[in-house]
Amino acid sequence: MDGRHFKSTLCVIGVLVSCYAVYIEISKESDSDYEAWCDINEKASCSRVLTSEYSVGLGIVKSILGEDHILNISNAYYGIFVYIALCVAVWIPACNNVVVPAVVMLLFGGSVYLLYILYFVLEDFCVVCMSIHAVNSCLLLLEILACCHKRNSRKKPIKND
Repeated sequence: MDGRHFKSTLCVIGVLVSCYAVYIEISKESDSDYEAWCDINEKASCSRVLTSEYSVGLGIVKSILGEDHILNISNAYYGIFVYIALCVAVWIPACNNVVVPAVVMLLFGGSVYLLYILYFVLEDFCVVCMSIHAVNSCLLLLEILACCHKRNSRKKPIKND
């Protein structure tokens, strides 16, 4: 299996976890007593995190573009879209040098930002969120390994005469 297969698998996992996050958000919105399986205690609650102000538009779209803007949607919907697009892009050779690495770096940057929000602002733990951050971290690791492999394959061997 090459890196594309691993990246595609991670993207599928990302889509599935994002879909579960949407399910939690919708369930909690329709039933305030709903408890997700990942609602462990007061300081470890997926539904609390996924219904916070930071779970929509990264918590910043609303203040910049307004509450009714089309981009002010759940982060989980962003995840579904980006992981599907990335899953397709890894199989398009023209995308592998710029587009895929750029998207992976944006995903990882978003994870760092949301981890900061999770721990220092919300002071909570979210199994679903951590799963997404693990997917993004693995995607970055695979991208770094692919970059190193490309770099090493371009080096010309030294001839010993």
